[in-house]
Amino acid sequence: MTIKYKVEDFIVKEIYDLSYFSSKDKKYSNKFYYFFLLTKINYEQMRAISKLSHIFRKKEKHITFCGRKDKNAITSQLICIENAKRILIEKNVEFIKTHVKDLEIEYLGEFPTKLYIGENKKNNFTITARNITQNIENKKIQLKNKYFINLFGAQRFGFANNSHIIGANIIKQNYKQAIYLILSSINKDINHNNNLDDFVHFIKKNDLTKKEIIINAISKLPSTLDRLKPILEHLKENNNDFKGALQTLSNRDNMFFINAYQSFVFNQTVSNISLDTDYQLLLINETENTNQEIKEYENMLLEQSGITREDFKRLEIKKHKRDVFIKINTLNYEILDDDCFDGAKKIIFDFSLPSGSYATTVINQLKNNGF
Repeated sequence: MTIKYKVEDFIVKEIYDLSYFSSKDKKYSNKFYYFFLLTKINYEQMRAISKLSHIFRKKEKHITFCGRKDKNAITSQLICIENAKRILIEKNVEFIKTHVKDLEIEYLGEFPTKLYIGENKKNNFTITARNITQNIENKKIQLKNKYFINLFGAQRFGFANNSHIIGANIIKQNYKQAIYLILSSINKDINHNNNLDDFVHFIKKNDLTKKEIIINAISKLPSTLDRLKPILEHLKENNNDFKGALQTLSNRDNMFFINAYQSFVFNQTVSNISLDTDYQLLLINETENTNQEIKEYENMLLEQSGITREDFKRLEIKKHKRDVFIKINTLNYEILDDDCFDGAKKIIFDFSLPSGSYATTVINQLKNNGF
C-alpha cells in the first residue's frame, strides 16, 4: 500500500460550525478577529502562516487556527487574523489568488474571538491508497464500528521527525543542543538544494559561540529557512545566549516541540501497554499516572531521555487527557483500478475523525491489518 503518492491522494477538510464562533462573547472591544478559509496544496502549515503574516503585515502569533494540517496534501481549514486592516482584506485575498502559488484564502467575516486549538468539530479525510496487489474484496465487514489506536501522526514530530528530541532538550534546559537541532533539521520529503545542504553541514561542524562563525552562517542561510534568521541574529549580538535565541521563536513553536515529546511518550506507551477502549491517558507531565504499569513505563522513558518529573513544573503545561482509542462508525471506501501502478488496485477511503486525531495512523493500522 502506498499513500501520498500524489498530492491529491490526501485531502483534508476541516468541519466547523460558524454559528458556534458567532455566538461566543467578545472579550476585547479593541480587538477584531477576521476569519478566512485557507486552502493549501503541498504547503507546510507554518510556512503558510509566515507567508500570510508577511502579506497582511501581522505577526505570526496574531494568526491562529484550530489545528495543524498535513503538508503533503490538499487541505482546507479556518484561520483567524487578529486586527487585520479591514480595508486591505479584499486586496490581500486577490493578491494571494493571483500571485501566491498553492495557497488560497476566502474571507468569511468578522467574529467575536480568535480561534483556539481543537475548536473545529472534526476533520474529513479522502485518502487514496495505491499499489494494492492482494485480494481486498472481503474487507468491508471489518471496517464497521472499528476501533483504532489514537496515535499521534508523523506531522506531530516535524518534517525531520525529530521535534520530540528538540522538545526533550528544551524540557531539560539543554538549549544549545535544541538550537543546533532546529537549525540542522532537514526535510526528509524534499530534494535538497546545495544551499540547504551546505548550510546544514556548516551548522553541524562549527561552533555557534563565535561571532565570525555566526555571521558566516547568516550569509549561508537559505531563503527557505528565513524564519530561523532571528535565532542567528540573536546569537550574533548575545554571545552564547542559546536560551534567548530559542525565545526568538514564538511560544507556539516552542510549545510544539514540548508537545511533540509528550506525544512521543504517549505513542510509546499505548503501543506497548494493553489498555481498554475507553481509557484516557494523561499526557506526560509532573503528575504520575495512577496506573502502576503505565507509571513505571513512563518513568523508564523519562529516564532514557534524561528528564525528571520536576522538569515539567517550570513549564506550566496544561494537563490534558487523550483517548487511547478512537471509534470510526462510518468508514467508506471504493476499490478501483490503479491509474499509476500497472495491474494494481487503489482504494479511496472517506471518513471523519475528531479534532486532534490523525488519519495517517488510521491508514497505517489498516495496512497492518492486511490492506
